Amino acid sequence: MIAKEYQEILEKELNRSTYLLLSLVVASLQLFKQVKLEWKAHGTAITNFV
Repeated sequence: MIAKEYQEILEKELNRSTYLLLSLVVASLQLFKQVKLEWKAHGTAITNFV
């Protein structure tokens, strides 16, 4: 997640809905990165699932 210092600054500067949306985007990107790494480790191409 975002470093603690940046998280505190963002919470103060952004309104609540914008902060929650940003957090959701960051979490989604981290999830997609993890899934991509796991697929790569298992030798499965993403195109096989489309």
